[in-house]
Amino acid sequence: MKKVLLFLLLSFITPIFSQNPSEEYNFIQRFIVSTVQIPFMAKVDNVQGKVAIRITMGGEGKPNQYEITQFLRPDCHKEALRVVKLLNNKLLTDNLNGKKKILIEVPFFNPKVIFFQKGLVIEYYDKNQKPTTNGDEVKFAGRYLVDSLTGVLTSNVEYFKVTKTNLEPNGVALLKIDSADRYAPALLENPADSLKEFYYIARANNNFPNISNSFFANGQVIYSNIDKKHFSYFPSGRIKKESEVIEEGKKTIITDYNWFSNGQMASIKTTEKMNLEVVEKTVAVWDTLGKQIVKDGNGWDEHYEYTDDYMLIHSGLIKNGFVDGIWTGRNRKGEVQYREIYEKGKCIKGVSYWGKDSIAYENPQEPAEFKGGMQGFGRFLQGTLKYPAAAQHSNVSGKVYLQFVVCTDGTLCDYKVLKSVGFGCDEESIRVLQESSGRWKPGKQRGKNIRTKFTIPINYLLSQ
Repeated sequence: MKKVLLFLLLSFITPIFSQNPSEEYNFIQRFIVSTVQIPFMAKVDNVQGKVAIRITMGGEGKPNQYEITQFLRPDCHKEALRVVKLLNNKLLTDNLNGKKKILIEVPFFNPKVIFFQKGLVIEYYDKNQKPTTNGDEVKFAGRYLVDSLTGVLTSNVEYFKVTKTNLEPNGVALLKIDSADRYAPALLENPADSLKEFYYIARANNNFPNISNSFFANGQVIYSNIDKKHFSYFPSGRIKKESEVIEEGKKTIITDYNWFSNGQMASIKTTEKMNLEVVEKTVAVWDTLGKQIVKDGNGWDEHYEYTDDYMLIHSGLIKNGFVDGIWTGRNRKGEVQYREIYEKGKCIKGVSYWGKDSIAYENPQEPAEFKGGMQGFGRFLQGTLKYPAAAQHSNVSGKVYLQFVVCTDGTLCDYKVLKSVGFGCDEESIRVLQESSGRWKPGKQRGKNIRTKFTIPINYLLSQ
């Protein structure tokens, strides 16, 4: 295997391509580009191109024929047909302008070169253990087995230090498979699509990036990332949310394109972050039939929120991108669950109704926090954490990532190690968190205490 790794090290392919969706309101093209999943072997072969499919509509406003008019390769043809068959029928009809046929182009532009040999994916890293395709920068390599049809991780990840003459072992990231029950289906989703979720992940005990895959029980992808774009999907395979991250100096701008499960665009929202300031704006909103109700940041918004079997309907004014005026939340029966008054996106006051009780508040969402804030939590860790002897003797350092829940009474529960260091560090991290139980302020939603999930790193660093 060393020969294979060293051979690939000298055979880099440098061009990097990205998918470039067309204009913002070309819903069909944005849906296509956001929904398509490039087949794994097409990525390996660095396929660049597109498949064109002509759709013929029947008399009932439904497609009755799909014809490939521009070919690429069989696995891409299959994926292109899957994607176009997920298009919303009304969306197609609205774009036909009375015609019976429409030509759809499905792009396949591979954003990342994949080195693949005998079932193994091989990745290269620079001196900071960041991915690189520049042969002059390579200092480390990693390899792992995958399913050649899906690209799903099927083994631990082995890391090597790359020298001029050979490869020296440099650690292992252990494969872990987690599963979770999916929450209740979103608006318009089939209740049968409340499928189990599966997560395949190998978390490195150092600065190497995690290797992960996520799938619903029916095999559909849950999440994917392409450069600075992040995608999430419905179990049907349709796009659910596309987030695009742009860095402008010290400012970070995140644009979210949200979709209904029927394939219609739901909303476009932006979040600007600079230092500690966060500004959220609503750009546009549509109803489930594709009618735009908020345009250029202005209009009357109505959207739906699901929590398990409970649905909340939020409605109110959007003015210049900000939530404004009186907003209300109603349940399925039309009963008012809260009323809030806003000025330029800031909640001035609100009241929520829980049965016969009501609670007044100013902040609809209050995050859980350690009593004394993050600085106080830092001091607590410094005074409570003990460096495990086994880790000291083995000269081991690193960050343990822990997930836990702050319960409604400020106690902690559901501890879970997300990224391990070993040598007693994981156990010590959990012990310290357990010591902090009861010293937290619970999170609040509209004045009522709620359970809040946290993820934190605990750093173990040996002094020089």
